[in-house]
Amino acid sequence: MQLAKHLLNRTARTLTLSLGLATLAPTVVLSQSDLAKREMMRRAEKVRQAEELLGAGREAYQKGDYESSVTSYNEALGILPGGFATAERRRVLESHLADATVALSQQYRRTGKYVEAREKLNQVLSIDPNNQRAHQEIEYLDDPIRTNPALTYDHTTNVDKVRRFLYTAEGFKNLGLFDDAIREYQKALQIDPYNSAARRGMEVIHQLKSDHYRSAFDEARARMLAEVDAAWEMAVPPPIELDGSIVGGVRPSSVGVNIEFKLKNMIIPVVDFDDTTVEEAIDFLRQRAQELDKWELDPVKKGINFVIRKPRIGGGAPDAELDVEGGLGAIDPGSARVKELKLRNVPLASVLQYICEQARLRFKVDDFAVTLLPIGSAEGEDVLTRKWKVPPTFLNDIGTGGEGGGGEELDPFAADDGGGLGASLAPRRPLKEILKEAGIDFPPGSSAQYIPSTSTL
Repeated sequence: MQLAKHLLNRTARTLTLSLGLATLAPTVVLSQSDLAKREMMRRAEKVRQAEELLGAGREAYQKGDYESSVTSYNEALGILPGGFATAERRRVLESHLADATVALSQQYRRTGKYVEAREKLNQVLSIDPNNQRAHQEIEYLDDPIRTNPALTYDHTTNVDKVRRFLYTAEGFKNLGLFDDAIREYQKALQIDPYNSAARRGMEVIHQLKSDHYRSAFDEARARMLAEVDAAWEMAVPPPIELDGSIVGGVRPSSVGVNIEFKLKNMIIPVVDFDDTTVEEAIDFLRQRAQELDKWELDPVKKGINFVIRKPRIGGGAPDAELDVEGGLGAIDPGSARVKELKLRNVPLASVLQYICEQARLRFKVDDFAVTLLPIGSAEGEDVLTRKWKVPPTFLNDIGTGGEGGGGEELDPFAADDGGGLGASLAPRRPLKEILKEAGIDFPPGSSAQYIPSTSTL
């Protein structure tokens, strides 16, 4: 009985379990189907991402960016799911990765990164031991003829810097910025002291600068010569109206254009006195005034008369020979010196004023001349000397004989009216007195002298 009861309970539990499993079976089958679909979708997404990375790697390889290409291929291999369905894609990716890695190792070898190049080639051989290109590149790395053992990555970097400096210097040269070009060449020489291209470039720059300096020299020389030639230019006279006046200018006075107008309007281009006497300076002004006088058409009237006079300190003796200074004092203002005077484009009146200030002189202007006098001389001491050629009978013509002052010349050999031996010669009267009787006025301090030997009054 107990055995039958036990078997009955066991059968009931079995049936109950079977019913439960039968109830859960559709749910389990349904969950497994969802997981499979999700897994398939995930793998398909991974494959798609791997394909995108493969395309990016190919594009970078074509551009020569082998490092980016290798990175894209490695990421694609890491993403690509395993299995028989993706085996062919994996072989394609590994082939592309091997090619890009070998190309990257070649780039490393050319830039002196030998250790990195060998590591990349070993990675290729670990994936594809029979890769011929990888074996060949390893042989090139070990060949000192094909691969320079002294080459370093720093050297190749400096080569690029030097090349950039040279190109920049050439650009500055083409723009005419020679100093900037020289600085770029110097930067290149700081990295590569034996760079011939930089030295040749600097040579060209210096030649261009030398050409410029020669042109500047020629220009300066031509300009200075033009200034010298301009000093010899004769001024063109201005047009004259029908009434004799200057077009656009002042009307001339009865004696021509007045001297004050000329002093103010004559512009002297260059004045350069260095320890020059007043006489020499006035000679210079006299010459320049004649060249710059554009208001007088008559060459005889061109220029300005300058007179240097000393104050009178005494008169000459009667009938004495006429002295060159005409009775002036021994002190000559013309011997005073102008220490230094350098002017450009100034009126003649200003130049004359500067000369007088340095020589302690003063000047006054009249209708005929400009007179220079010492500062301390009074106005009445300004005595001019004038000379005239007169006929030999000048004294007889104005009357020099007897008390009556007749006009006939006395004959010492004529017979005496009283029957005597002959009359004695009457004394000659002073010349100044004779001239006064003839109607000539003499201001105080003036005198008159007559030189019979030269008939000069």
